[in-house]
Amino acid sequence: MENADYEIYDSSNLRKTLNEYGDKIKDALDYNNEIIKETAQKLGMYDEIVISGCGDKFTVPLITQYLADSFTKINLRIIHSRILANYTPEWISPKTLIIFLTASGTTTDVLDAIREVKKKNAGIIVITQLIKKGEKSVYTELKGYRNSQIIIPLKNGKVTWPSTTTFHTFLAILNALFIYYLENQGVPADALLTLQYLDLPEYMDELSNNKNMHDWCILTAKQLLSIKPVGFYFLGDGPRYAAARRGALVNFVENCKEDSFPIENEEFVHLVIETLADVNVTKNVLILLKPRSSYVSKQANNRFEEIKSLWEEKAGKDKIVIIDPFQFVTPKGIGKKNDILLTPLYVLMLEWLAYYYAINKKQDPSRKEVKSFK
Repeated sequence: MENADYEIYDSSNLRKTLNEYGDKIKDALDYNNEIIKETAQKLGMYDEIVISGCGDKFTVPLITQYLADSFTKINLRIIHSRILANYTPEWISPKTLIIFLTASGTTTDVLDAIREVKKKNAGIIVITQLIKKGEKSVYTELKGYRNSQIIIPLKNGKVTWPSTTTFHTFLAILNALFIYYLENQGVPADALLTLQYLDLPEYMDELSNNKNMHDWCILTAKQLLSIKPVGFYFLGDGPRYAAARRGALVNFVENCKEDSFPIENEEFVHLVIETLADVNVTKNVLILLKPRSSYVSKQANNRFEEIKSLWEEKAGKDKIVIIDPFQFVTPKGIGKKNDILLTPLYVLMLEWLAYYYAINKKQDPSRKEVKSFK
């Protein structure tokens, strides 16, 4: 199929959405820049910070965790909102800040968690795309609660299911909060700010406009469909695990209706791969996110090569797909800041792969129908 043919089957114009990510990130950061700076000043008032969400919005802060741990002294925890509601930690106090992520602003698990942490007088920030102050929303839960704040990433943003733009805009807001916090602590943060505010959106656009990347995704999608895998393992190391998790649970389970499971590279080697090596793995495909060698340790690169070699040996080269956005984009700089802040490039590449996979799957009557992108 030509690209024009793909658009015929793209009922919700997902292609346009994917192409706009760079602009949406810039819009979210520009629109909220002052409130981000003001909020970042408050972070230092708390002894610990918790970021909480569900589904896609639980995955977002798994990337920010690496940013905070690598560059700040903040004690940061990521807790699923349902867990936070059911097992509210005793240590939460007025010196604890909880940042909730909910695109709809009405997620039951988030609302329940807000009620519980309010009992402990914790500080609350909500990042949401909800603007209307309807019933049973974050607005009603926070009404009259003085120690709270709401940030809306995009003034006219839409909430889609499965999540699309909000993953990237919410992540950009979170990362910017911690970068400005770092600057407020007197630590030079210009390189981080430039990478988050200027370079990342540019690289997102560059990746989406790269014809070779699209050709690779189309060819890979067709090859995967031709072998009819039973399921997929999505693997990533460090911050790439979050990208792999989203690729598995959002892009392939929700969008493509495929059995997919995310695993951390570190745990895959330690516990899983030796077991799988002794059983029949030829019906499963490994989607392996490749770290850029100049961004990570020698050990991380060796771990990637170990997994790749063993899977090719046991399952065959057709049962492994390497996700490497740096085949198509060459960013400036090296090191940990690029390793963390450029993780969205992996997310975007997985989204394009899922886009072509789902549309090609619609043409194959032997496979489950993918009804639409929403």
